[in-house]
Amino acid sequence: MEKRSLIAILALIFLTVSASAAISFQGASSISVESGYGGRTLNVISVEESSIYDKAGLRQGDWITQVDFRHVVDIPFTSAVDAVSAASLPGRSVILTVNGENGYRIIRISSPIPDARQEAFIETEKRILEAWDVSREGWEILVSGSREFALGRISSEEISKIAISSRSAFSESRNRLISVEIPSFLSPEVRSALTGAKSSLANANMLRSIASGVIVDSIEKGTFIEDEDPIWTEDKSLKAAGKGFGYLVKARYLAGLQDLFKTGYLPR
Repeated sequence: MEKRSLIAILALIFLTVSASAAISFQGASSISVESGYGGRTLNVISVEESSIYDKAGLRQGDWITQVDFRHVVDIPFTSAVDAVSAASLPGRSVILTVNGENGYRIIRISSPIPDARQEAFIETEKRILEAWDVSREGWEILVSGSREFALGRISSEEISKIAISSRSAFSESRNRLISVEIPSFLSPEVRSALTGAKSSLANANMLRSIASGVIVDSIEKGTFIEDEDPIWTEDKSLKAAGKGFGYLVKARYLAGLQDLFKTGYLPR
């Protein structure tokens, strides 16, 4: 019972409920957003049909939780909106972490790019994000299964199978990340940042795989998972993933796809 209670507590960390604010912004007829959930999100009020936002898959009712992998709550409202709005400018782009009726997803908003090197960069970045998305899905399955097990809705055999399945997702994600080829004609600085992103995210997957292994071992042996265990709390994995996203932001800046000063990410 202690074991199930602990897993329930850890699983519930991923759930958030809060109120919304009433600050809003109307883009250049393409998108309208407002601050919501106590400043934790940008809620999409409307999206112009056939705009770059619409084509990228952003929908009315979606809520944006991260802008270029940085939580909205940690960014000044105007800076977050500037980053989203700037994606409509030629050669500019932004990566949004979004939730809504179509589920949790990471999408890129970008305008036409005249530079072939930037096109190659975006394709490489897309493959890295797609590989990481496999890991995200694996972790969501594990968290959901742990919650169901904690509530007594599934058996230990079922949660063991779920944990094993999630480990396969982490392995696949890691292998896909490692296999991403970085174009040789990109600048050395951009290549280095992309390599750092691949390496850090691959490491995060390895740590997630170890964490899922701890769960399987605990369930099979009936042992107690210590709440201070750094592997199970995924602390190291989250740090590795954050480092990887940091490298991606740096790479985009070096590739000329983001003005970090204008969006408030770096001081002048």
